[in-house]
Amino acid sequence: SCAFSTVSDSEILERQSALRGAMTGGAADGLCLLQTKGAVVKSALSVASSVLDKGHGVANQVPELFELNPFNSLHIPTLPRLNGVDGTIEQAVVFGAMVCLALLVLLVLAVVNREGDSLPAKSSTWSLWDLAGMCCFRTYGGFFVTAWLPYLIAEEGAQMWGSSQAAFMACCKLILGLSVLTGPFFGALNDRTRSSFGRRRVWFVGGAFAIVVGVALTALASLFKAPAVFFLGVLVWTVGESASDSTSEAIVPDLVPRDDYDRVGAIRSMFYLLGGIVAYASIIVCSYYLRLPFYWLYGAFLGTLVFTVPVVIKYAAPTEAERLALEGEAPEQETRLGSILWDAYIKPVAGADCKEFRTVLLSSTLFCAGASSILFILLVTRDVTRPGDERAIQLHFALACLSFFICAALGSVVSAYVAEPAQRRTLLVGISVLYGVTELFMPMVAFAPYPQLSLYVVACVKGVLFGSIMALFSPLVWDTLPLKFRTPDETGHDHVADTMALASLFRQLGAGLGNAFFGFILQYSLASDVAEPVADGEVVHYPLQGYFALFAASAVTVWIGAWILYDKEVTKLDVFDLAP
Repeated sequence: SCAFSTVSDSEILERQSALRGAMTGGAADGLCLLQTKGAVVKSALSVASSVLDKGHGVANQVPELFELNPFNSLHIPTLPRLNGVDGTIEQAVVFGAMVCLALLVLLVLAVVNREGDSLPAKSSTWSLWDLAGMCCFRTYGGFFVTAWLPYLIAEEGAQMWGSSQAAFMACCKLILGLSVLTGPFFGALNDRTRSSFGRRRVWFVGGAFAIVVGVALTALASLFKAPAVFFLGVLVWTVGESASDSTSEAIVPDLVPRDDYDRVGAIRSMFYLLGGIVAYASIIVCSYYLRLPFYWLYGAFLGTLVFTVPVVIKYAAPTEAERLALEGEAPEQETRLGSILWDAYIKPVAGADCKEFRTVLLSSTLFCAGASSILFILLVTRDVTRPGDERAIQLHFALACLSFFICAALGSVVSAYVAEPAQRRTLLVGISVLYGVTELFMPMVAFAPYPQLSLYVVACVKGVLFGSIMALFSPLVWDTLPLKFRTPDETGHDHVADTMALASLFRQLGAGLGNAFFGFILQYSLASDVAEPVADGEVVHYPLQGYFALFAASAVTVWIGAWILYDKEVTKLDVFDLAP
């Protein structure tokens, strides 16, 4: 959910050349959620690399843990080099893309040949496995956000544009950001589609095909060093994701009754966080233990599609109500571009009956903005807890972040069993207030007897609260979705997909803008212009008071979001009461 975050390309560029030996601690911009996420991976990888070489830093401290590496004797054959790049992985990715496309085609044909395939609307008989099947595509989303920009695109930029790596990454970020903006537009088209195949299936399967084609294009472009083709592949890839997400975001409001919102909200959050954790582990094993070129990651993206897309297709079938509507006469549809754009970007937040929905959107946007500060842990570890040399910094940073995400996954599960629908809003406000308090503890760990251990504790507590908030916000958004968007209007279609796509866009805007805002606070408010040398040879780029300013601003942002959610008077935002 960080498509609009301001990535510090210069920092990633500075780290690129040292990634295979030891990570550099330079560049202290620290403005990016995705870069920091990627640093979790890269920090763990640098530690793995150093300990495999033996005789350095952390390896000397824990030799018994790393010296017995089962992959040391593993021989991985390679084919002749193609255009200066080893051919094994690239050819495997191209072959995998073709196989993946073939599997999707066979799957679609099998689904099309199933007569009378339909789902009940708002069924109360969904099992836990059914709810998991509806949400499993979120695993791909978590994997993509964690591994795509901060790792794959950084590596591709170094290979294709060399010293212009930062510009290469900026182009990819621009394409990604523009693609995310198309989400509500695809949602509006999704709602208007009439097909016996199922309107949700049409856009989900079409998006999945586009993703596979985009992955294959980018892999081939990387193999033959064709940047123009690579950017085209990125465009097809990310637009395909927006099209698929227009269905994956709408399935739950389409099919799940309100009584199950808490359970399915927890499942969605858990799958998303699990995708990120799997990405971290995969990169560590494949890139630094197996020493594979980064091209294996294209196969990993295809693999997540193969495991998740077929399951979601089952639940994207037309509902019984949709089947009945298809049997009747098709109402006249408004096809003007202006009308579609209105339905996509304005109508979901326009009108007096949308006030509750607007309130939840605004609150979730502010929370995503405030929570973006957690991914400044890299700089906190380096400048606040100061565990030792660069390898120690990377090790503790990776452990702190992984602890956060694991605890967040646990928190999302726990929230499903403690939240009652009537108390969901109050509980969410209370947890958000506590989360804001934990923000203030981040810089205070510098005064603890054991700063690094204290950071672990704070990260775990924040993780549990973060996961709970994620799991509670989703059902609250579904719960406040106005009835007029759930039922067909005079044109014969509802507005579930475009409304949910707009809600997703709000969250991503909050994450990106909040991350940039806090980065500028750290950079310019109280930070010194000159690095502060420390006696043991470390270099601290930002003084402690800068971190107090950053996390205080983050806490206030989260508290404002909680206050908006708590005070119903805030819902009277007449500026949004637009005529339909």
